[in-house]
Amino acid sequence: MKKIVYYISEYGYGHAARSIAVIRELLRQNPYVEIEVVNQFALDFLKKSLSHKNVTFFELSTDIGYFLKEGSIEPDQNKQVVEVERYLEALPNLINSEINRLEKEKIDLIISDISPLAFEVAEQIEVPSLGISNFTWHTAFLDLVPLEILAPLKASYHKMDFFFALAGSNEMKWTNKTTKNYGFYSREINIKEINHIRSKIGWEKRIVFLGLGMKMELNELQNLPIWKSSNTHFIISSNLNIEHPNVSKIPNDYLETQNYIAACDLVITKAGWGTVGEAVAADVPLLIIEREGMREDQNTIDYLKAKNLAKTISGSDFKDLVLNDNNKFLNTKYQKNQSNVIKEIAEDILRLIH
Repeated sequence: MKKIVYYISEYGYGHAARSIAVIRELLRQNPYVEIEVVNQFALDFLKKSLSHKNVTFFELSTDIGYFLKEGSIEPDQNKQVVEVERYLEALPNLINSEINRLEKEKIDLIISDISPLAFEVAEQIEVPSLGISNFTWHTAFLDLVPLEILAPLKASYHKMDFFFALAGSNEMKWTNKTTKNYGFYSREINIKEINHIRSKIGWEKRIVFLGLGMKMELNELQNLPIWKSSNTHFIISSNLNIEHPNVSKIPNDYLETQNYIAACDLVITKAGWGTVGEAVAADVPLLIIEREGMREDQNTIDYLKAKNLAKTISGSDFKDLVLNDNNKFLNTKYQKNQSNVIKEIAEDILRLIH
């Protein structure tokens, strides 16, 4: 029986959600492969979503993500530098701990989305490694952290053997082995569940998902003009404290959030790959809120625009936005997403271990 150790980044739920999609498809194609998932932040979500007997879990904080200014979706550059330095200082101990834990295991492949820790461990215990992501944290931090501080991250990513570059990726050549490119994907949607969500809210209403990320809260959100949009019902994440008659929260214990995205007529979000991927996979129009200093965001936005998959709005314009029937992004025909990306990714992973 083949074994995969799968490291998942700690930042939010997007990395976890798309990793769940990959793991489910791997097990659908080969129900005998063993997969150990390594994560801390989204571990409960991962456990509830992956109840297959061949999936085990190890709790470990694998990396860090973005640090944002209080009450904002903009990056806090000073804090980012401090936290990256702190993480890199702790990384050697994390690596040694994982080597001691895994060196006697029979492991066929280590996958990472997209913790640098995984590639250091894989090299030391001589197991092939695969990165799956639209970015690396090295690239993501380039506009926020001085290059000399990022040098160890760069060295870690150069240790990966294979790289599956997801939609929007704009990375340097990390490996001399295989690099393949794939589009957006998401967990499978349930048509029955989509119809249930729409009928509960009302078929006659425009349904809009407003997603700003599970790790952020905006004090001014409650008073935004957008809530006054006529004939519009908003769906928001469970963590946002917004109270309006035309606003519903995704229930805190609801795992398959892709169904809520697919039930919408429009998704308004920052350029987080997970939410964007769910909207694109379900052919739901996208309005992306642009942020300064976020290289990962801009790469995703450039890809979406090139493929005619989204419109964008500045953060300041979003604060004044009210939806009506004349909004250009509501009247645009978007290019459909036709390819079965997740099936192809799983097939390519299974080729690596056989």
